[in-house]
Amino acid sequence: MKQASQHRNIVNIFDAFIIPRKMSVSIYLEYCKIGSLSALIERHAVVQRPLPEHFMWHTFQQIASALEFCHYGPRRTFAILHRDIKLANIFITYRHSSRDRRIMVKLGDFRCAISAQDRDNGHSRVGLSRYTPEFATPENPRYSDASDVFQLGIVMVCLCNLSQTWRKSHEGRAASKKQRNRPAGPKYSKGLSEAIQWCRQKYPRDHPDAYMLHRAVVGCYDSIKWSLPRVPDLILPHRSR
Repeated sequence: MKQASQHRNIVNIFDAFIIPRKMSVSIYLEYCKIGSLSALIERHAVVQRPLPEHFMWHTFQQIASALEFCHYGPRRTFAILHRDIKLANIFITYRHSSRDRRIMVKLGDFRCAISAQDRDNGHSRVGLSRYTPEFATPENPRYSDASDVFQLGIVMVCLCNLSQTWRKSHEGRAASKKQRNRPAGPKYSKGLSEAIQWCRQKYPRDHPDAYMLHRAVVGCYDSIKWSLPRVPDLILPHRSR
């Protein structure tokens, strides 16, 4: 896990040690000043302020990049599956300091992660999901790298709709065909909906891998970003109590 945290879009692990008497492990992690995506949605939902599309694309790109690193690099033997990608496990901070308003989005909480090597060796239960029920994949209880991609698509649906869960609001029987085909909603570009929908195909074989997804998201955003409205304040800041 220490190797995974070398990527700029994965929460850094500073130190870890075992406490034998308590049969526990202590891990010291990077502090992300703005908090989780779950907390961000809560702040914006209270005032009904949609998140700017630039922020959506930045989040999509950065977590896709983190997944690509988890699944493919720096060595294939290192590859890991996260297995619990959700709003509460993605964090936001400033790139360098509070004065630098550029946002860095980071994937965290790898407690449910497994190595691809263990999965490929056919260990009895490592292919089973350890999902949060609200973010379950269609192939549950089985799990693969395609499932990580599907869960990222769910996260993006929740961000676009300021919703903590996705099934009740956007996948129920009452949801119209238009809502299902345009998961980002009318406030956001068709390109964003198409990229999200690509992640959320019913069958894992139809999902892009993280490498393909990352490059597709970067390319799509580069082609439309100049046509999107500029917003001075990307997101509502976290306020200390």
